[in-house]
Amino acid sequence: MNNHPDMLNQRLDKESPDYETDMKRAVDSFMKARNAFESLVEGDDGGCILRVQAEANDQMMNDEQFDSWFANETGFTNPYQVNLDPKTMREVADATETMGVGLDRDGGMWTLANMVSKSVKEGKNAGSTLQLAQGELESNQ
Repeated sequence: MNNHPDMLNQRLDKESPDYETDMKRAVDSFMKARNAFESLVEGDDGGCILRVQAEANDQMMNDEQFDSWFANETGFTNPYQVNLDPKTMREVADATETMGVGLDRDGGMWTLANMVSKSVKEGKNAGSTLQLAQGELESNQ
């Protein structure tokens, strides 16, 4: 509150040659503090987070929303049911050769693209690359 214009007005000498400069500096400082304060909201855990972060969290899909979106977009209920047609597999292989490989920063997408590309070059169906199979479980008895 030291920089609030009303409080500062009581402390500053209006006849001082620096009055306008001091008042402008105080108002700027107060507005920065006010904007910073107004950018904070209460998080889900009761702590303080930035408003933009809270808005981004509100826009993220939960698992149920993602499953619903995925089913609407693809017609599949499970992301691992997707089968690439041969034309798409060739496009992936060509893109992998043309663009090169990136780091694994892309969630393993380049690794997957390389696996599809390798399968295509070997004349295999890359569909097996995209499938997950349940293995046998050993019970600890």
